[in-house]
Order: sequence, then structure tokens, then C-alpha cells
Amino acid sequence: MKALVQSIRLIVFGIIDSLMLRHREALKGLGSQFVSERPRNLIVSFAIMRVLLIEFNVLSQIDNLFDITFCYFPITFKPPPGDVYGVTTDDLRDGLQSCLNATPLFGPLALPLLLEKLSASTGNLKRDTLQTLESCLPVYGRAVALNYAPELWESFKIEIFQPADPDTEGSALRATQSLIRTLYSLQDIPTSGEIQADGLIVDIVQECKKILREPEKSQAQHAIKLLSACICTTAPIRQYVLSQGAICVISGSTHMIGLSYRGHILAGLTGFIMAVNQAYKSGVVDDVEQPLDTFKDQIIGAFSSGINVASCRRAALEGLHQIVQIRRLVPIAELGLLVHIINEHLNPKEEDHDDLRPEALKVVLAISQITTKPVEEISLPHLFLFLPDITPSRNALREHATYRRALDSLATICVQPPLFETFVIRLCSKLDMLCSPMRQPLDDEADAAYAHAILLALKNVLVIKIRDAHTDIPKYLDQLALPLYWIFIRAAVSSAPPLASSDIRVVSLAAKIITLIARSLPLERALFAAYQSGTTTPLLAGRRLPGMQSHSPPFLWSLVEATNERQSLAMFHTISSIFNKRLEDAQPFLQTRLPEFWEESIASATVPIEARRRALLGYIWALLVRNDPRVNVCVNRLFSIFSDPQLGWHAAKAVGEFGRGGGDVLTKRNFSVIRMLHTQRFMTSTLPQIIAGCKISPDLTEHTTYLIALTSLINSVPKAMFLSELPTIMPFLLRGLDVPDEEMRANIINTLNAVAKDESSSQVNVISEHASTIVTALLRNADYEITKSSRLRATALQCLGMFPSIVKYSVLHPQRNHVISRLSKALDDPKRSVRKEAVDTRSHWFAYQG
Repeated sequence: MKALVQSIRLIVFGIIDSLMLRHREALKGLGSQFVSERPRNLIVSFAIMRVLLIEFNVLSQIDNLFDITFCYFPITFKPPPGDVYGVTTDDLRDGLQSCLNATPLFGPLALPLLLEKLSASTGNLKRDTLQTLESCLPVYGRAVALNYAPELWESFKIEIFQPADPDTEGSALRATQSLIRTLYSLQDIPTSGEIQADGLIVDIVQECKKILREPEKSQAQHAIKLLSACICTTAPIRQYVLSQGAICVISGSTHMIGLSYRGHILAGLTGFIMAVNQAYKSGVVDDVEQPLDTFKDQIIGAFSSGINVASCRRAALEGLHQIVQIRRLVPIAELGLLVHIINEHLNPKEEDHDDLRPEALKVVLAISQITTKPVEEISLPHLFLFLPDITPSRNALREHATYRRALDSLATICVQPPLFETFVIRLCSKLDMLCSPMRQPLDDEADAAYAHAILLALKNVLVIKIRDAHTDIPKYLDQLALPLYWIFIRAAVSSAPPLASSDIRVVSLAAKIITLIARSLPLERALFAAYQSGTTTPLLAGRRLPGMQSHSPPFLWSLVEATNERQSLAMFHTISSIFNKRLEDAQPFLQTRLPEFWEESIASATVPIEARRRALLGYIWALLVRNDPRVNVCVNRLFSIFSDPQLGWHAAKAVGEFGRGGGDVLTKRNFSVIRMLHTQRFMTSTLPQIIAGCKISPDLTEHTTYLIALTSLINSVPKAMFLSELPTIMPFLLRGLDVPDEEMRANIINTLNAVAKDESSSQVNVISEHASTIVTALLRNADYEITKSSRLRATALQCLGMFPSIVKYSVLHPQRNHVISRLSKALDDPKRSVRKEAVDTRSHWFAYQG
């Protein structure tokens, strides 16, 4: 085999694999052994070996088969950068493990060697050994595991109680679980009484109990983790561990060793409950079993009393949160008592509770998912008391903070349908009162802030309900959306509307709430309501748009003459949505008014620059996502004003906005018409024009404008769309790192970051070709005396830190010392986030060796 090149060997291995798959019986009498160091071939050979070990009688050759398999352990292969074959370390590791755990005959041969590897290795190799033991012990069986159980436990114990890192500790805990499951099956241990076995589990529990006598020490946390891992094994083991370990912890909390220890004791008790919870979620515990039923009252009593002690409150709340999530453990009546106890710590006036309020709300939220009655009867009335009818003055900061805390708490717990309905009714009443034209507010600004806080609470709950796919949202079209329309339309026609209903921030937030509800409406509901009532005229009337030509002046006036940015953006979204959904009906408008609109509102130098800038975006979003051919005409018009000193840069940035498509407006959720590959087609037609402009632009200003268009475009589309053009556009990107616009430079560096993370060899080669120039530019952009934007400085340092891992040392060796020297200056940057990036980057460059 070694005489063949690797590509031919792969074919040979593939043939053998096919023979194993289809002609096993014919091969029963044949034997062969082979060794290959090529990763692709090893993957195939491991698969073949597993079939041999499982399907064939290999007893007479077990030593030889073990030798040619275990010689690969542990896997130390690391794929080279840009590996075209795509074989990873995990692929080889999984393949080797599948061979080692294929037959119990390997047990006596493998366990001594694995124990030796475990004691002699560190880091990834130690974790690999632990994971191999975890997968192999159940296959090797109880008899083999029993012979090596003391040695295995001693090795695991070191990694659990003196862990080098959390990953190794987790691997050791899982290996211990595997050992216990192997030693103690359901048949081996009676479901009641003392465990009759070799005593390993008894030794483990007794050792942990001894450690738990000093709960304040760090070893106690490791003991809790170990006992929790044992809980997730089998039912008899779980009952034994809980009867010994949980009772030990509960008695510690009952006898009050000391208030300073009590928090540690409750944290340990919480660890047991989390383990039981995890066992339920993973299916280890069935619905019939209730392992905590015996200790329930003692546990709840310990947590309930712990809430009254400041140092124990967080641990007690976390424990209650875990215990109420266990199915059918706590009766409904007792859940009401828990809500009453927790309610005392939900007082919005108490600033001292701010750090623990989220923990308390988590418990109430978990209870509301089981039953809403105690929350509705106890928590809601308590919190609604802190929502004032008369808004505090703007200087009453404590009162404003109080109602905001109350609203935040209500928004957290009022997710379930019955609670949300009460929440909507009460808040709509408050909002209607705040926004009434008849109201004589004491402080307009304070009223607006109160109304904004109410709407924000409603929006936050709606977002959660939409995320969780609640089915009750459509009914709030009538109960919430229509009342909001009434409140704000009433204010719009009022001669002197209160600020609470006319403030742009309040109106915008109400619009977002209506949008969230509208997105959740099924189309069938609107059609069914129309035909059920017999009122189909509105549907038929909307079949065609009424005279787009006659309505165009108000649209254009709102777009060009808007008094603020939000007004302009709202009309822009409206026009885009109408054109997207009714493009055929808008043809007269597009054909006749489009050229006039360009000449009158954008190309004309007499129009104020802000109005021209707002008019730039126009309606091209809608045309873009539908692949309308007019998009190319409109983009060509944008290119024609690149030389405009006032509007050129805005036009260049607008190209990137088109590349982003419809943003959050023209989406499937908003029932827009989206054509496939619209962004790819736009990119294909636009990028060559921009590259050509970068090459032939006659003056520096226009050349810079094309660079802005290039960076704006590639920053707005997925990386895969421009990677093929990367060798062509890279020189232009490097020039863009010297332009004055810091936002543009940040976009370029973000693009370089994205390219650098791509492990394909072609992209790495492009970076390597320009590595020296890029490093110099990045150092310049990371200098706080040159660059004002902290975001740009941090991004530049992050990108610089990636170069040692993707560029060969020989390429950047001459610059290494210079880079490390310049990074010393970045360590004194005024911004902490930048200094952190500088520390990480310098450590990468210090480790950069040939």
C-alpha cells in the first residue's frame, strides 16, 4: 500500500469499504492488515476496522487488531491551513473511538494503556483519553471495569477535585458517570434499601459528605458537581446519593452552622436540584419517578427561610427557581405561598433589590408557566399599585425610577395569555388617560416619558410572545392595535394635542407595536372576517390603486419637504412598501414621474442638500427586491452624480443601502414580494461598474467616491458574493484605508476580518500578498492620536491579531518587532475595550515564531 500515492490508496480503501458493505460473508475467511498515515485513508480504514471488529470473529487476531488500532491513539493531527480535503481532528478522533469501543475484547488490553495515558498527558490529550474512556467503558462491560475501578476512580478524582480547566473537569465527570452506569445497572442494585455492590459509589458519597462538612471551601463545589453527576446515572444510584448527600446538606442548613456558611449550603442544595432537573430534561428520569418527593418540604423550608437572609437570598431564589421547574413536585397551593414570599422582594421602591429582582422575577415567571392564578391574584395587584395616575414631575427621579421598575417587572412576568390580557387592559387605560386631549398635564415631558415607558413594556412582552409563537397575539388587533390608532389619530386631529401623544419617540414606539401585531395576523383571518360580514367592497376597491398620478405630489412633498428624519424615513418606508406590493398599478407613476423626480429633487443644485440626500434612497429598495430592470437605470443615475462635491459621497453610500435590500421593511414578515437572487443580480451588475470607476476616475475626489461605493457595497452583502473578485478589489480596499471617512475605513477592516476568517487557501494567499501593506495601515488606524473612533481602533487591532495565525512567519518576520513596539502605545489607549484588544493582539504577535 505504501508504494501507492495517496489518491490511489484512497480508491483502494474505498473498494475495500464497499466490499465490507456488500460482501461480508464472502470475506469472512480472508484477512489483511494495513496502516496508513494519510487522514483521508485513515477515516476509511477506521470504518472498515469497526465493521471487522463487530461483524467478524476476530478473537484469534485480537492482539494484532488492537495493536494496529491503538497505535494511532491519541490523535495529534492538525489540518494545515486551506486543507482541500476537509478532514478535521474531530473526524479522526471519532473514527478511532468508534474502533476502540467496537468490541469488549479490547477492554483488558485498552484500559491499562488508557490509564497510563491519563496520568501522563495534559490538555487536549487528557480530555481525549477521558472521552475515550467514557465511550468505551459501557462496551467493555462490568466485569472488566470492576477490575480497574479503583485506579479509574483515583485518576478521575484528581481531575474533578483539582481540575486544570473546566473542560477537563467536565470530561472527568462524564467519564465517572460512565463508570458508575457500567458498574451499577438497574438489575444489580435493589430499588430500596442499602446498595449491595463493591462499594465504589459508597466510597464516592462518603468522601463527598466529608468534604461537605466545610461548605465554604472550594472543594465543596467540586463535591456537589460530582454528586450531581452521580444523580444523572440510574434510579437506584440517584435515590442513594440524594438520601445521603441531600440530607447531609439539608441538615447543615437546619442546624445553622453559621450565617456565613448558609449561602454555600443553599448553593450546594441548588446543585442537587439542578441535577435532578437536568435528569428530567435529558429523559434519565421518567414522569413516574419523583426522587425529591421525600425531601421536598425540607428543601422548600430551607430556601424559604434563606430568602430572609441577605447573604443567602440569591442562592435561595435560584434554588426555588430550580425546584418549581420540576414537574408535579410542588402542589399548586404551595406555589401560591412561594409567590407570596417572593412578592415581598418585588417592591419597586426598594433600590437595594435591583440586583436580586431579576432572580425573583425568574421564579414568578416559572410559576406562571405552571399556573397563572397566584401570579394574577398576588403579584399583579401588588405591582400595579406602583403605576401612578398622576405623572410625577420630571425632577421626581425616585418616583420615575419606581414606576419603571414596576413596568419592567410586569413585562417580565406577564407573558402567559391570561396575564398579558390583564396587562394590556390596565396599561391601555393608563395610556388613554395620559394622551387624552382633555388632560391638563402638570409636566408634558414627564407625561411623554411615562407613556413611552408604558409602550416599551408592551412592546417587550410582544417580542417575547412572538419569539415563543404564542397563538393569542392576533386578538390584540382589536384589543391593542385599534386603541393605539384611536389614541394617536385623536391627538393628530386635536388643536392642541398633549406631548404624550405627539412626541415622535412615543408615536414611533406605538407604530412598532402595531407592526408586531400585524406581522402575527394570519391572512385567512382578514379574508374570513370580510366574507363572514358580507362586506367585500373594501377588498374589491383595493384591487387597483386609485390614481397614483394624482397622489404623487403629496408623496413627493412628504419625501422631499419632510421636517425631520423620522418623518422622511416613515414616508420612504411607505412608498417602498406600496411600490413593492403594487408595482403594476404604479407603472404610470414610475414611467412619468421617475425622471422628473430625479431632475427636480436630486440632480437640481437649487434643492437643499438635506432634501437631496433624503430623496436619494427613494423607492429603489422596492424595485431591487423584485429584480426590476429600472434599478440599473436608477443606479446609473447615482453614478452620474459621483462627481457632485455635495452629494457624491451620499450617493456612493446609497449604493450599499441598495445592496442591503429592504432592511426590516421589505421582508416576508411584512408580506413583501421578494424575488430570489435579487442581491446577487444587483451585485453582478453593479460591482464591475464600480471597479471600472476606481480604475479610470479622472480626479482624486471622484476616485475616493468610487472607493466609498465599493466598500459600502461589499460591506452590505454576504462575503461569498465578492470573494471571487477579491484579488481585483484588494488594491482598492487598501487605498480606502487612507481616506478621511472613519466609517468607511471601519467597513474595510471589517471586510478584511471576514476574509481573514475564511480558511480557504486562495483567500489566505490574497491576504499574504498584501500582508505588509495591510499591517502598516492597521497600525496607523489603531493609533489613538490619529484615529478618533474607538470602534475603528478596536477593529483594527482585532484584525491585526489574526495575521500571525494566517500569514507565514517568513512574510511578516521583518515587521514583527516594529508591530510589538507600536502595540505598546495601544496599551495606553483611553478606551478600555481598545486596551483589551491590544493585549490580546500583542500576545499573538509575541507568540509569532518561525
